[in-house]
Amino acid sequence: MIEISKIFKIILLFLRNELKTLKLRYEYICTFLNEINLIQYFFLKINFNKNLNIFLIDDQNKYILALNEIYNKKTKRVLKKKIILVESFINHPIYTISQCFIAKKISHSTQAECQGILRVGDVKGAAIMHAFGIKKIIYINEGSVFSRFYYLCIAYNYLKKIKNIKELLSFTIDKIEYGRIIYEQQIRFKKDPDIKKIYSDFCLLLAKSLIHNYQFHNIFKKYNKTYLVQSETQFFPYRICMQNALKFKNKVISRSGVSLNGFKVYKKYSERNENRIKILQPFFNSYYKNFYIKNEKKINSLFLAHNKINMSGEHIHSLSKNKKNYTIIDSKKKICDHFKWELNKPIVIIYSHAFTDGNLHNKWNLFENDMVWLRETLKTISTIDNVNWIIKPHPNEKYENAKISSNILFKRYSKNKKNIKFLSDKLKVQKFEKIYFAAITSHGTAGFQFPGYGIPTIVCGDTPYASLGFNVEPKTQHQYFQILENIKNIKINKNAIKRCKFFYYFFHIICTVKNPLMFETNISNSYNKKLFWKKALKVLIKNKNFDKNFTKSLEHLTVKKNTTLVNLEKINSIKNINL
Repeated sequence: MIEISKIFKIILLFLRNELKTLKLRYEYICTFLNEINLIQYFFLKINFNKNLNIFLIDDQNKYILALNEIYNKKTKRVLKKKIILVESFINHPIYTISQCFIAKKISHSTQAECQGILRVGDVKGAAIMHAFGIKKIIYINEGSVFSRFYYLCIAYNYLKKIKNIKELLSFTIDKIEYGRIIYEQQIRFKKDPDIKKIYSDFCLLLAKSLIHNYQFHNIFKKYNKTYLVQSETQFFPYRICMQNALKFKNKVISRSGVSLNGFKVYKKYSERNENRIKILQPFFNSYYKNFYIKNEKKINSLFLAHNKINMSGEHIHSLSKNKKNYTIIDSKKKICDHFKWELNKPIVIIYSHAFTDGNLHNKWNLFENDMVWLRETLKTISTIDNVNWIIKPHPNEKYENAKISSNILFKRYSKNKKNIKFLSDKLKVQKFEKIYFAAITSHGTAGFQFPGYGIPTIVCGDTPYASLGFNVEPKTQHQYFQILENIKNIKINKNAIKRCKFFYYFFHIICTVKNPLMFETNISNSYNKKLFWKKALKVLIKNKNFDKNFTKSLEHLTVKKNTTLVNLEKINSIKNINL
């Protein structure tokens, strides 16, 4: 009887999802009609090679035409046996433009042909890819109604055997980590990080994953030992695409940043869950040894100047507009007076995270997700009275509308503790190096900011800066709790401070390069389309012949077979270093 009720519930979920699919298709048709010139589009389908203005935004048509003139006139011979695949699943043109530009640069240095991967119906993405000279496009679909129901039944049979979240997170089929994929997807789109059981929604998510995987499996089984250019590495279809690429021994080049790009090359399947901005220890050490002493003053200056402007999301320069709305704290005495604390106790700042994003964005964590990390941290510090604790919420919390926030957890576990306070957005802390004794983050930017000021910082798992010698890095939950209980005894040495400052410089300056076709813009789906294309066209015309450093830096990445890009212009002064 219980099984029948579960099956009935799954069927109801399936029917509800089919209604949602119909709604999405209706929205797609409306968007299509609002953006496409139907007559021109009809003629395009008849005569594909003809350059027609199929979009209703004039600057968009001009942009596509300008790209055609630049990239389709170049007749550089390619070895068609070599293929570079480039995906663009995010529905924003800046992703497609950037991905195609990167793929074309790699294709020139490797003498390979570019092929695209898009969602079915992505007319805008296809137009951009064709303008870049990418003729062949593979389309990923959501399956037919029959295949969706078939895979739902398969998903149900798998998930009914999984008893808890721990088993779910280790659930794989043929090397694809479906458990991690649907877990992070559930948190992201249901806005609920407090997952305690196997929900029926997981069946729909797993069914969708299986449909995607079937298609990606066939693509990368055919095109193996080549490159995939992909920006996002979490959620699906991105994680499924990437894992299939690596499974069939392809290399994945992942871009980070919008106008200022960093790149990581994933070479092995074992690297699949590494953060795309992670810098490996041997690579970091080689540059630190040869570069830090020669550039110490420049590195220290940049570290201080950059952090005065932006320290973990606190934009101090913006306070002048709303001084009356903020209380400025710039000394330990002021913050102790504000919270009615004893001055002799050390103050430790705990930086929370956005609970619905980035939970599985690193190779490993001490805790199941960032919400669990903060909850268990609050439970522990509630028993430690000889330290004053501050909880700093993540700036994105107010926009993500998660069902559980850091403030909710604070009220639930620590509100009645006088030595634990929640830092509201009405309080802005300056000169924090004179206030905080230590800092704690699960995997955030505080880990490579605070140590540079001589403030020991605890992290709770793998991070982009793990094992580089400037953090306290417990390897188990037990170790972490012990460090919290004895936090008054932690220290940081001068070498760690230097290494942190160098990482900051290395990460922001040496390991990034300006993308000549990109500019900082609204990357959400609510972007102003007319303004975007007007700006994009100006940038393209202005910078179409100024990509020398970007091209050479990217070629260096692939030819030297490195894992992280270095900006060649920035390292010209370095001697005796193996590039």
